[in-house]
Amino acid sequence: MFILFKGSWKAFFVQLGVLSTLAGAFTLTFGSLWVGAQLTLNPQAVSWLQPHLPKLDLKLAAESYVPLTLDQIRRSLETEELIAGEAIALIAPDASIDAANPPAVLLPVLQRQPNCTADPCEAIVGLRLYQPDAPADRLESVVYHLQRELNIEGPAESLVITPLIEGNPNLAPSNRPLPLTSLQPISGPTPRSGLWFTLVGEHIFGDATVRYGQILHFNPGRLYLGMSEPWSSPTGKLPEWQPFTGGGDPELVIDRTVGLEPHYEIYRIASRHFLLDPTHLEPLSLVDPALELGSYREALLLARSGLWSAAYDRLEPLAQARKQSGQSWPEAAQAQLDLIALHARFIKAQADTSWASPGQATIVALLDGRWSAALQQLEAVNTWPEDIFPAIAGNPVRLWRRVEASLRFLPNDRSAQVWAAIVMAARYDRDRAQQWVTENSSTINPTERAMIDRLLKQLEPPSANPLIEADPVDGSASISTDQE
Repeated sequence: MFILFKGSWKAFFVQLGVLSTLAGAFTLTFGSLWVGAQLTLNPQAVSWLQPHLPKLDLKLAAESYVPLTLDQIRRSLETEELIAGEAIALIAPDASIDAANPPAVLLPVLQRQPNCTADPCEAIVGLRLYQPDAPADRLESVVYHLQRELNIEGPAESLVITPLIEGNPNLAPSNRPLPLTSLQPISGPTPRSGLWFTLVGEHIFGDATVRYGQILHFNPGRLYLGMSEPWSSPTGKLPEWQPFTGGGDPELVIDRTVGLEPHYEIYRIASRHFLLDPTHLEPLSLVDPALELGSYREALLLARSGLWSAAYDRLEPLAQARKQSGQSWPEAAQAQLDLIALHARFIKAQADTSWASPGQATIVALLDGRWSAALQQLEAVNTWPEDIFPAIAGNPVRLWRRVEASLRFLPNDRSAQVWAAIVMAARYDRDRAQQWVTENSSTINPTERAMIDRLLKQLEPPSANPLIEADPVDGSASISTDQE
């Protein structure tokens, strides 16, 4: 009897301890939830926590959950020497706004830049996403609370002007951030996946006015605003949606063309594993071939070297042949072909144009890999037009990639060897070009050798070109390792 009584007390204490632990866990959990709810709904109710929390968190909580009208928000920003930009209603383009169902708004926050002499002098330093707290009789009286805030810093100058200085390491820009001065929706057919915006700025570099910015995406399902891709455009064109591949959502097209050199970046909307925003932009690349075929890989290498027309002339017949024979032609392969076709159309239109200057006509023919036509135009004037050689010397790396790719994959056009020697002279000097000709004499016939000697003699006396130091026959300039 005693043993049983003793065992019962032991069981009682064990059960009491378990119940006490569960009660303590429940109390702690409930207390944490209560404190969290108070911080969310009424921060002042837990002011006793202030010494133990970071000041920034309390400030953000207080600002986020005190409902204010847009006018009150603007006046509040003025007390911090900040400027409220134009609020953007986050609704579908074809929807209407009324006070009974007010949308969330996106508010740019600007700050005047010190020592500013340009216009505008105000740069966007933040973006605030406000959620309506309750409907009202008039839109002006709708009150909002802060849902999310992004701090904004513009892209580095080196990123913005990359298309203009590629191949010229002597033109090294700074890494100072450039200001973003406006926020606007992206034009074109509207994608189905949320709302897309871009921050925009302008930067003058030499004679070019480059536009640049940052893509933003708003996911209405999660009230989430996030950063996407940075961009820059030497042509000054803003990113726009275009039905590039012709199926599903449109693609984002960014024009990075420099002069007569076409360069388009295409981004497709893709899914990802991120709960707050399962949508992102995915670049259409020419690095990884969609088909493991030698001819397909060669076509992509030609495209990456800048020989767009030659790449298209290889891929288009391949696509037609595979479709007619019932073989697969993946969607990814068609997207790569479409990207190459876009560039090929641009450069072909330029090369087919009747140019007033023989020098311009020759340069455009070179950019399209029309080596024989470029030589014929040069021979027609019987001397060097003053604008050809400086244009080649200004950025010989890009032209060398074309020449080297042509010599490797398009050996029937022997005129490329003549231009290879000329590019060597532009990149280094005449002596280095003669050395290259001697090293490759076994593949250069006497007619081409005579033409090379005559054209090189027409150039100025040998002089070093300080812009480029890389060896044009090493891996840095070879398309076999080019991963642009």
